[in-house]
Amino acid sequence: MDKSFRLALIETHPGFQASFGQTEPATVQDRFKELRDKWTTSDFVENYDAGQGFIKYMEFWKEAEQISRDTSGSGSSTWWLTSNDSDAHMLRRSMADAAYSIIVDHPDFLHVYQNVIIRLWSSDRDVLEYNSYLYNERRMFGDK
Repeated sequence: MDKSFRLALIETHPGFQASFGQTEPATVQDRFKELRDKWTTSDFVENYDAGQGFIKYMEFWKEAEQISRDTSGSGSSTWWLTSNDSDAHMLRRSMADAAYSIIVDHPDFLHVYQNVIIRLWSSDRDVLEYNSYLYNERRMFGDK
């Protein structure tokens, strides 16, 4: 949590850690890499709702990467994140559905999802609108 807070400070206040050698904000890819590398290998994270949700979400993520390798034609595990192909687009929407199904059981995962994961495909306006629709629909029907 301290690292996440520090990364948020770095993002909002460039130069926050200039004396420690980091003058640029942390990228979304840096944040996701840390979540993937640290949260999935730490028993400590499993004690928290956000961590439990992220660990469950990573199961879907790994599956999406395998589908990406099989579908991309180039073996790329990240094709599904950036491609304009309709299959990649549907996979991103499916990942949004998976996230919100996890959020029902692990509400604190919402913050990780909204502040890190959604930003990985921030160039896809339609998927962002779809996420907004899902979020508002859950709020309207009482799921938080």
